[in-house]
Amino acid sequence: MTTSSTATTFPPPGLRQPGTNKSLRYFCEDASLFISVDNSDIVYGVWKTRLIQVATHFGVLAILPPPKDESNTNQEVRGDGSSFDCPLKVQATEEEFEAFLECIYFGESIALLKKRPANFWIKAYDMADLYHSELVMEMAKKHLAVCPDLHPANFLNLAMNWHIEEWIEPAFRALLRTPLSSLTSSQLRELGYSAYLHVAETKERISKHRALCALQAPPVVHHNACRGAEACTSAWKYAWWGEAEKRGAAAGFVHPNLIAIEKIMNGLANIVISWQMTSGCRKLTLESLFRTEIVLKEELFIREALNELKRM
Repeated sequence: MTTSSTATTFPPPGLRQPGTNKSLRYFCEDASLFISVDNSDIVYGVWKTRLIQVATHFGVLAILPPPKDESNTNQEVRGDGSSFDCPLKVQATEEEFEAFLECIYFGESIALLKKRPANFWIKAYDMADLYHSELVMEMAKKHLAVCPDLHPANFLNLAMNWHIEEWIEPAFRALLRTPLSSLTSSQLRELGYSAYLHVAETKERISKHRALCALQAPPVVHHNACRGAEACTSAWKYAWWGEAEKRGAAAGFVHPNLIAIEKIMNGLANIVISWQMTSGCRKLTLESLFRTEIVLKEELFIREALNELKRM
C-alpha cells in the first residue's frame, strides 16, 4: 500500500550506528530499557518509564523471569532488558517495532509522521494491539481514517478484522463507487468473499433501481404561479430525458460507475429547462426529488448491506 510518492520519503528500517548494533534512530545513551526483535541483532535503547506508560504489556515483559529448560544447555536465554548486552526480546520485525517506537517517542511532534503511508500505520496498530497501547492504537486509527493511499477494499478489511464499526460505512460506500473490475487479486483476497458479495449485490440493486428511475420522469410539483400544468410537465420531461442533442438528467442515473446519489441530485440543479416551466415549479420539483423513492430506496439497499456486514 505504500505509493511511489511516499516509498522513498522515509529512511528504511533497521539502520544502525556505524560499527555497532545500536539502532541509528531509536537508541538513547541514557536508556533504561534495551530491546531487540526477532531475527535481528539491532538493539533499541529506550526510556522504560515512557514505554510502560503507553504500552502496559512491556511492564509485564520486563519483570518476567527468563525461561529455563534444564534439558537444553544450548538454549538462548531471554534477556531482561536491563543492559545493552542483555536486551529484552520481543516478537516483531524491525519495520513493525520502529513504526511503534516512532509513534510513542515522536508522536505528533514530527510533521512527516502525518505523511506516513497506510502500511506504516497498519503495522503501528498491530503492534499497539499486541502490546496494549491505547495511545498508539488511537493515533493509528486517526491517521488511517484519512490515509489517501488506503484503498477502500483494504479499509473495509481493517474495519472488519479490527472490529471498528465506524469505519464500515465509509469504506463500503467508497467501494460502491469503485469499479469491481479495478480490484487487484490482493485487494479481492483482503476483501473476502462475503464482503465482496455484499458490495456486488448492492451495486447491482442500485444500478437496476436507477435505471428504472431514469425511465420514468418524476412527477412535477406545480407552483401557484404555474403558467400551465401541461406545458410545464412537458418541459420537465424534455429536460429529464433530453431532446435532440441535449443530454437529459436521466443520463446521470445510468452512469457505468455508481456516482454518489447526492452528487447526481445536486447536479440536477443545473439542468436546462425551457421557459415553459416556471422557476417556482422547478424549485418545488427538484426539492421533492430528495424525498422520493429515488433516494430513499437506494439508501435502504445500502443500510441492509451495512447491517449484514456489521453482524459478520
